Amino acid sequence: CGVVSDDLNTFAYDANVAGLGYSLEFADNLSLSVGGFNDKLPELMKVVVERIGKVLEEFEAAGQRMKDATNEEEMMEALGERGQELVEKLEVQRQILLQDYKNFTREEPWSVGNYYLSQLMLRKSWHLSEYIQVLENMPDLLAMAQAAEVQVDMLVHGNATEDAAKDFADIFCKNLKRLGAKPLP
Repeated sequence: CGVVSDDLNTFAYDANVAGLGYSLEFADNLSLSVGGFNDKLPELMKVVVERIGKVLEEFEAAGQRMKDATNEEEMMEALGERGQELVEKLEVQRQILLQDYKNFTREEPWSVGNYYLSQLMLRKSWHLSEYIQVLENMPDLLAMAQAAEVQVDMLVHGNATEDAAKDFADIFCKNLKRLGAKPLP
């Protein structure tokens, strides 16, 4: 999410000045929130979702170009300037996440206690040590998991009509399908 947020910085500033905003978070799920004047929200969401797709497609394309490279120089050439920029941003975000996960046990005791309580109650959730292991042992920064199956839960509130809510859902789902995602049964 940090890579996409960095990529959207200039757009986000203009949107903020116009009274619009967005929030993009990823933990166990992807959470996208948009807010502001309702007449421009579909456009904001469309831009954010399309930028997410564009970044994922650029990573995938860079990964395909890198497969044929035999040394580091050929890899850098295959990536191109944009690919190198994305790989650097991804590496920075990976290091930040890794540091945050490793330092979690040094946080306030009530926070750590709540985490372990949730681990006991939610048996199928991932443990921090599993996140750390994946981040430390990433064989390739460009090896990305495809969004094969997704479940979309959407809440639209405020002065939006039912048709506007359906338009939001259509915009979001069309972009997910464009990336190869299939709805869960």
